[in-house]
Amino acid sequence: MKRRGFTLIELLIVVAIIGLLAALLVPIVQVAMQKAKQKGTMQEMNSLAQSIMMYIMDTGYAPSNPDGDLSPSQPLIAELAALHVKVIPSKDQWGRPLRVWTRSSCAGQFGIDAASIGEDDYLIQSLGLDGLDEGFAYVSSSPQGFYSVDKMSDFNNDLIIWTGNWIRAPRSAQQGS
Repeated sequence: MKRRGFTLIELLIVVAIIGLLAALLVPIVQVAMQKAKQKGTMQEMNSLAQSIMMYIMDTGYAPSNPDGDLSPSQPLIAELAALHVKVIPSKDQWGRPLRVWTRSSCAGQFGIDAASIGEDDYLIQSLGLDGLDEGFAYVSSSPQGFYSVDKMSDFNNDLIIWTGNWIRAPRSAQQGS
């Protein structure tokens, strides 16, 4: 007797194998997607930092004092777009506004002392995957702002640039990659 088709047991085994493979691959794909978003956000933050730095080189001081969430209607965007960059990123890859402070508005942010802030200082922050400020405090004598990305919760860590240098970022940013 010739057999045609598959038995129910064979089909169940195939479905179980596919389910097992999916269960193994979904977390890997999620981490890869979040890593891509994190890297994209870091590139956009670097682009914004470079345009602010070009502004400082031209004028001798940082642009007008934004204080927190960056929006397309802020004077900072117009000041930078007029002279340096046509497209200024205002949101991170998770869809949340980047946060920017310049000059005196930097004082007190992330534990930075007002005495160490000048006319050419600026801060740029992304709140990460969860959108919550983690309360990071920078200590210049013992900087501990670099972290490993080993699990999904590591994408909740903030990304912070202070006057062109990363003070809170994945370890890869410390090495310049």
